Amino acid sequence: MRIGGDFTLVMPWGRLGLVVAVAVLAALAASVLPARRALSRPVVEALGAE
Repeated sequence: MRIGGDFTLVMPWGRLGLVVAVAVLAALAASVLPARRALSRPVVEALGAE
């Protein structure tokens, strides 16, 4: 008796790479854009704005 069988695992490498690239770009945008905005204001002014 044989459990399972012959199968082939197929990975869509192109699509997987595209998803990873988009995720990396989204992460960079989510971290860099707020940091640039925060650095554009003087620290004392930013503390007084709260």
